Amino acid sequence: MSAYSERIVTEFRANGGTLTTGNFARNIILVHHVGVADGVERVAPLYAQAYDEGWTVVAANSGLDEHPKWLPDFMANSGIVVEFPDDDNDVGKAVVDVSEVPDGDWDDEWAAFLDRAPGFADYQSTTERRLPILKLRRRL
Repeated sequence: MSAYSERIVTEFRANGGTLTTGNFARNIILVHHVGVADGVERVAPLYAQAYDEGWTVVAANSGLDEHPKWLPDFMANSGIVVEFPDDDNDVGKAVVDVSEVPDGDWDDEWAAFLDRAPGFADYQSTTERRLPILKLRRRL
């Protein structure tokens, strides 16, 4: 994990899911995942938008031409644990299942995501790949 990501994780946990770094406020989740190639458990801090059933994240990788390294891990493993800012200004945990938004829904989901995070349009503009949009749905 990069030093920047470590700082995000530390601040997230120390402040009940609230961040001042990067003006993220309470829009970061920590996603625990196991590497497909090496079996190592990692934590990915990701910008996320909450919805009724869980969270929406975009595999932007800062607009680079390759997908983020965590994407295959998310797709290969069910029952991923997410740490999230809860309604009590604390950190909650949930088990989620991950699915990629299908092609037919991508345009609508992308527009909705950009409504709340217009900066992600810059990431899409710097790469030829279409950024995958993922739904992290809480298990009941």
